[in-house]
Amino acid sequence: MKLKSFIIAFAVLLSSSVMGKPVMAQAMIGLYSAQVSPAETVFQGKSQGLCYVGIYDEGLGLVGGLRYGIGGYSDVSFKLGFIDFDKKDNGFVLASDLRYQLMEIRIEDPLDLSAGGLLELVRVEGANKYSLGCFLVGSHNISLKEDTDLWPYGRLILRWDKYLSKNEINLGFNAGASFELNKTTLVSAELQFHNFGFIIGIAFDF
Repeated sequence: MKLKSFIIAFAVLLSSSVMGKPVMAQAMIGLYSAQVSPAETVFQGKSQGLCYVGIYDEGLGLVGGLRYGIGGYSDVSFKLGFIDFDKKDNGFVLASDLRYQLMEIRIEDPLDLSAGGLLELVRVEGANKYSLGCFLVGSHNISLKEDTDLWPYGRLILRWDKYLSKNEINLGFNAGASFELNKTTLVSAELQFHNFGFIIGIAFDF
């Protein structure tokens, strides 16, 4: 009887463990590297701080980061944050991207346009998710009053996601707008599609 009870208990524990992983994998399917800024790259030698809060289908996220201008219309960013998956599991996100600006409003192009690549790791106990993708970001300013602009922007990203034994190709889109508080600070609101998210963030030059 004891052996039978042990086998039943072990089977229940094993099945719950196996069944739990796909649920977590499904929760991790989204991308947590938001845009939170227009397409214009950071000038060479300059830095931009980033911080945003995201409300996703799967839970809540808090992410901070740094973007640095490496010259030649290029910049690179590094982001680190924490994800709370519906108050059941906590994890962290580590991400980086590299951008190159293709078009620039200041030289009378119709919009600012950047292209780049992105790498993201999401880690939760018992599961990892890796994302590797390429993206386009476009933005254009709307003058509200003297020295104050609103920058609507959009990011289209094609990415490969790997979690547990699954590999997927996904297409995602982010749309938002950045408002200039002053010449060095932007406040942004953003919607993310594919896995739905609402993101509020700030970017500041220093």
